[in-house]
Amino acid sequence: MWRMTVTPTPDTYTFAHLVSSDMERFTGSMDPWWKAFHRGFQRPGLWASLFIRSQQRLTERGHRQVGGMLRGIGIVLLGIDISAGARFGPGLMIEHPGGVTIGPLVVVGSGVTIHQGVDVGVKDPRARGDMPYPVIGDDVVLGSRSAVYGAVTVGDGALVGAYSVVFKDVPPGATVAGIPAKVLKR
Repeated sequence: MWRMTVTPTPDTYTFAHLVSSDMERFTGSMDPWWKAFHRGFQRPGLWASLFIRSQQRLTERGHRQVGGMLRGIGIVLLGIDISAGARFGPGLMIEHPGGVTIGPLVVVGSGVTIHQGVDVGVKDPRARGDMPYPVIGDDVVLGSRSAVYGAVTVGDGALVGAYSVVFKDVPPGATVAGIPAKVLKR
């Protein structure tokens, strides 16, 4: 079992860098935010990204109650439930945020695309102690309604097919599908 070597940490990227990299993924350009505003903010996935980044930054700075309130607002307005403990690299793209749930301690690399209804978290939520969470590599695509559970690593450039359930590590560049997910192409 291999693990991702570079994990995004709150100190690695500034808030402005994370937000601008997310906006760049949605708008397809590196225009300043005031020029890309009208294109990017018509996409609910970018709003979800902003909620995630803001919630995490508030929590990192010790404002847990405000971060928790922002999480609740994100659930109500966008249908997305992201724990403040999850870490995301730059260039996050959530195509359709409805039903996306990501648990605490999940590590998501840079340039990741998440489609509607994706669930990433622990295998057994009743487990006590050190719960193993997934690590999602760089440039991964998680298809609609897919799920990644447990101490698994989804390798860089992998594609997880729609409605797939991942319980085992996914090699870099592989395409997986099914319940449980099996490698279709490397």
